[in-house]
Amino acid sequence: MRAGGKIKWPVYAILCFVPLSALADAGTPLMWAGMLHLVFGNALIGIGEGMLLAFLFHLKRWKCILAMIAANYFSAWVGDVFVLGYALKSPEPDLYQAWRWVWIMIAVTFIVTCILEWPFVFFCLRKSDNRFKKSLWGNTLVQFVSYLLLFGWYWSASGKSLYTQMHVVKPFRFECPANAILYFISTTDGDVYSARLPDGKPQKVHSLNSTNEDDRLFLRESGSGQFEIYARLETGNYTNPAVEIMASNQVATAAIPEHDQQQALHEIPGTWAPQWNVPRIGNASNSPWEFHTGFWAIEGLHGENNKTGEKLYLTFETPFAQWNVRNAYHLPGDCVVFQLGRSQICILDVATRRVALLTKGRGPVVMLVGK
Repeated sequence: MRAGGKIKWPVYAILCFVPLSALADAGTPLMWAGMLHLVFGNALIGIGEGMLLAFLFHLKRWKCILAMIAANYFSAWVGDVFVLGYALKSPEPDLYQAWRWVWIMIAVTFIVTCILEWPFVFFCLRKSDNRFKKSLWGNTLVQFVSYLLLFGWYWSASGKSLYTQMHVVKPFRFECPANAILYFISTTDGDVYSARLPDGKPQKVHSLNSTNEDDRLFLRESGSGQFEIYARLETGNYTNPAVEIMASNQVATAAIPEHDQQQALHEIPGTWAPQWNVPRIGNASNSPWEFHTGFWAIEGLHGENNKTGEKLYLTFETPFAQWNVRNAYHLPGDCVVFQLGRSQICILDVATRRVALLTKGRGPVVMLVGK
């Protein structure tokens, strides 16, 4: 039993501290990385920082270790409340700002950590000559070393492919079907707008006054080539959450997602339904590419080419900003229109891996009008 224990505990430790081993149905790797850091990781970092500090200045090791463990728990919890709290409460950056925002917050977090943990380092050096100068450079050095380790920890657990594997561009560079029409709920006033893809000017088509992030549009086929647009609402005091927006006045091609097809109007799920097998519109049904989205931000938008085996993975989940992918539609020419986060409607060109922000809105549907 004793020998077995020696084998088991290192294995348990590895399973606990490798963030990429977390299961999707039990949270995301980033969630586990954050929890393990706050609960256990700070003690390990404090031990390492204390040993380094004691080595640099010939101090008693155990005193430095205790001080730096306390420093790490203090800075982690205070930083989590104030720095991450500020990041989450600040206006959400858009597709063109988020990557820069993440790097700014990485720098800010390092600076705040240095400020919060400096008194603990000064305490360890309180009896030394030139203690103020030594505490400044000593604190900066130990924080830099530990921050590199933390950076690698969170980097491995984050979803970054939106910016590391895709090319963020402006929408005028896309070649969409000329007859593609986007309908969406504007996050500015909660009303329904339409716009031609990829860069048509939005036109208001219905006053909806939507205020809930779970509200979205959906389609019902009313006849041969005719569709009705509904809004699925949690906004207001509606006894029926499905509100008719408009009926298309011309022949159109559209695709209704599987989870909408057989549902009664009052049973249509909201935007945050667990997953979405992306419907293919028109000639996109002949494409070898198939896409789906997942519940967590880390699952993002997955695509696979059934002929070549090529895969595409678009995701964005970091400690400072993260976006789920929802309400996606696969258009001819292998373009995918989807909702990114709470308030962005974007387009992806699969062949070139280009992504662009079309408009601020939620709950989109797409139709191809005319024959």
